[in-house]
Amino acid sequence: MKEYGLILDGKAIYPEVQKGYAKVMISGKNPSLVYKFALVPRILRANPLVKEDVGKVAIMKGPVVYCLEEVDNGKNLPAIFLDPEQELQESYEENLLGGTTVIRTAGKKVMTDGWHSNELYKESDLTMESIPLMFVPYPYWGNRQTGEMLVWVKEFI
Repeated sequence: MKEYGLILDGKAIYPEVQKGYAKVMISGKNPSLVYKFALVPRILRANPLVKEDVGKVAIMKGPVVYCLEEVDNGKNLPAIFLDPEQELQESYEENLLGGTTVIRTAGKKVMTDGWHSNELYKESDLTMESIPLMFVPYPYWGNRQTGEMLVWVKEFI
């Protein structure tokens, strides 16, 4: 957590934090301790030893993992690259899945123009287009229509 606050009996306190733990001494009959923290979207990188996820990133907000779905981002999700320098923007979508927060950002997608389905390889320039990306909470994927889903997205470097 990057931003947090502790309030003990209505007053802000600033305890020492060691290894991610704050030690708070509480006394009295009915103490009130409030812990406030910001749930901000963040980018996580995979350990380079995880071969399938080298060079990939995932998005989380609090404990919730987010994913791309084909219904929002088009076919061929593995062709998408996320630009980690772009802002992660949250928005609450009241009419989506009964109401949920989505995360939007910018990315790039490898274009398939000029390729035929029976071609595996050819000498060709790589062309990419800038695209908007929309991530939904992982627990909600597959609830609108069938299609691809992706958590670990290639990082645009």
